[in-house]
Amino acid sequence: MEVKLMGMNAGDDSTSYTNNSGLQRIVISKTWCVLDETLQDMFSNGLPKRIRMADLGCGPGPNTLLVVSHIMDTIKRLCKHEQLSQIVVFLNDLPGNDFNNLFKFVNERRELLDACFIYGAPGSFYANLFPTNTLHFVYSSYSLHWLSQVPEGVGKKNKENIHLTMMSPPEVFEAYAKQFQRDFSSFLRIRGEEIVDSGRMVLTFIGRRFVDPSPDDGVINIYTPLAQILLHMVAQGLVKEEDLYSFNVPLYPPCTQEIEAIIRDEGSFKLEKMAVFEVPWDANVGDDDYDDIIFDKHESGKIVAACVRAFLEPLLLSHFGPSLDLDDETLHDMFTNGLPKRIRMADLGCGPGPNTLLVVSHIMDTIKHLYKLNNLPQIEVFVNDLPDNDFNNLFKILKDQKNGNERRELLDACFIYGAPGSFHENLFPTNTLHFVYSSYSLHWLSQVPEGVGKKNKENIHLTMMSPPEVFEAYAKQFQRDFSSFLRIRGEEIVDSGRMVLTFIGRRFVDPSPDDGVINIYTPLAQILLHMVAQGLVKEEDLYSFNVPLYPPCTQEIEAIIRDEGSFKLEKMAVFEVPWDANVGDDDYDDIIFDKHESGKIVAACVRAFLEPLLLSHFGPSLDLDGIFDIYAHKMGDHLATERSYYFSPVISLTRKLRI
Repeated sequence: MEVKLMGMNAGDDSTSYTNNSGLQRIVISKTWCVLDETLQDMFSNGLPKRIRMADLGCGPGPNTLLVVSHIMDTIKRLCKHEQLSQIVVFLNDLPGNDFNNLFKFVNERRELLDACFIYGAPGSFYANLFPTNTLHFVYSSYSLHWLSQVPEGVGKKNKENIHLTMMSPPEVFEAYAKQFQRDFSSFLRIRGEEIVDSGRMVLTFIGRRFVDPSPDDGVINIYTPLAQILLHMVAQGLVKEEDLYSFNVPLYPPCTQEIEAIIRDEGSFKLEKMAVFEVPWDANVGDDDYDDIIFDKHESGKIVAACVRAFLEPLLLSHFGPSLDLDDETLHDMFTNGLPKRIRMADLGCGPGPNTLLVVSHIMDTIKHLYKLNNLPQIEVFVNDLPDNDFNNLFKILKDQKNGNERRELLDACFIYGAPGSFHENLFPTNTLHFVYSSYSLHWLSQVPEGVGKKNKENIHLTMMSPPEVFEAYAKQFQRDFSSFLRIRGEEIVDSGRMVLTFIGRRFVDPSPDDGVINIYTPLAQILLHMVAQGLVKEEDLYSFNVPLYPPCTQEIEAIIRDEGSFKLEKMAVFEVPWDANVGDDDYDDIIFDKHESGKIVAACVRAFLEPLLLSHFGPSLDLDGIFDIYAHKMGDHLATERSYYFSPVISLTRKLRI
């Protein structure tokens, strides 16, 4: 039985893993001595220029950042007067993990983690997660006791127990032990491929004291009351008997002898040190003062229950049900001298939907087709967007597409990571990317241009009614942002590396009513102005609102690339896309036009990217449904009289050779 949805409770509410991981926090703190000793020994002969490490099974809460910041502090001490190495950290958990919440914590602590590059790496640590010989250090705390699946052959043999207990038959213990042996051996073999020679790992398990099962081993007892509760629910008709009898928690607590034997037999690693420590179940109680506190059984019971619920609830719901509660030419040119052994690429401003996976699979299709490869090179793909992007949905789509037949082979051949952050800032170490792709993102500015304010009142964006100084302010902001983007990518991309970038642009150097994007926000401004008259929107809020989007003309793009100097413009093409995005431009004249349907399509598209901005500025009481219903009607009327397009420049750039 394969484990499904074995993530932790998402979010930050009272039952979330974030708020109920005190036990794990105590465990992490108890590993500092072993961790520091390992790092000191590992880097005794000096630090490499770049260190790549991973936290496997990190969970969605802030604990993993304690580990990262502690490791960085230790490395800083080891550096002494040397320049601090570039540190790349991969935070791994299953695709069902709440990466949104995790990236929120990363973003909040960005100042403390400024010297490192942090990425999300969704996937099982029992499968390949990284290219060969790329990691220096791996850390995993309280994760490797989780099995890849419920052991085969357990089924109803362990009925009423849901885990290992003193009442479980010997063959159930044997099945669990064999599954752990297979899983941990596989983990060691895979990490042995991914970690460089003399690289290190520090791993912490929930284990047991004795070789033979004993009632004195805490983990043997902790699930028994839960089994009793579920059994009582069977008697009440609230849970099906067959569901209870087929449910087993896929967790195995190994003894130290088992761990030693598997490491020895698998052969990839040398065991340098093993230490053991104990942690009380009620995780807010430190073991040093456990005997001195005034014990409150109700409070301690709540703490244990909340901790267990935080990691077990998704598994229970999955089993018992909710009622219990993704440019061919550029790539061909880029790899004319053959493919590198490993390719790193990034999709910047990817968004939360499936489009980025279309890009990834198309690029991989192209590489495979161009070189008639049976085996693709190792490909690392970083999907980037702001930390508030819905990475959870993106990783779920990735998992769903991997489980499908059509793209599984291609997607299985690459390593996909989430890279939260603004593309106007550094996202990757120097000289590490071969290819960067960005579609319909770079026209978004890093901020509303300074000095616009009320000068553009009633317009909310660039229109033919906007004063010249407003156009000038937008143009200068785009120049600063795009120049900065090119400079930063010039640091991150290898010599002769490439970029393909697509913008929403404008046809003419001077603003023109024939440029679609100049007109598309005017009806929305009219609606908001009417709401001011009705007292539904404050006048000062409307007059201070401007959409931070600038549609550059091709001449501006060329000039900025030339002046910044990091890249050579290889090619520029332009195409047009109709506003009503389900209509292809080839058959636009042949379809039966429905202005109401087209209006709805445009309104839904604009709302999808503009709603967060509107709510942030005007507040949650803004009637968005009403606003976009009217906007859809106005767009339908417009499209019925005028064919409107987004003018879209696409450019191919090559990183110039460094002197």
